[in-house]
Amino acid sequence: MEVRFVRDQRSGLVEEIIALRERGAPGSSRQSVCQLCGALATTGGWGGALLLRAAGEFVARDHDHGAVDELYALLQASPRRWCAWCQQPIRVESRSGAGDTAKIGGGRLCAGCQAAGRAALIDQESQARHLRTLSTRQLRDQRDRAERHVALATTAPSRELAAVRLALRRARRGLQETVRIH
Repeated sequence: MEVRFVRDQRSGLVEEIIALRERGAPGSSRQSVCQLCGALATTGGWGGALLLRAAGEFVARDHDHGAVDELYALLQASPRRWCAWCQQPIRVESRSGAGDTAKIGGGRLCAGCQAAGRAALIDQESQARHLRTLSTRQLRDQRDRAERHVALATTAPSRELAAVRLALRRARRGLQETVRIH
């Protein structure tokens, strides 16, 4: 019974973090499906987005598929892509990359997932996949940071208070460093 409670608690934390991100809290890490091999890979920040734009479809950097300039040829030669939701293989025309799929960001959805209306939910799902890989403690830390960010961003007095606290912390740190020097 305790295992179920922990699983429910973790699911609740994942939902809270995603809701806070929708309200403006930072967080860019996701788990996306590599379009060359179909395996999940964690992406985050500017580097993951750069490869996504360069290849036109998401290809994981850490899967060793080759150099970026080789990815174009590999993608064009491959008659298969992978559904971003269910990870099932999708057949596409190798030259044009077209097929009976919906292209979403750097991934695709199979006909079944398209029909189920999952296109609107793919961003949340890719965030949730990444968050589910974190420990309960890491999830709590992420939630706490996201809550602080949203609280500070929504109230002007809170922003001023945070600025004052930061200035005091920096001043105290500066005094401590001065004392150590002398």
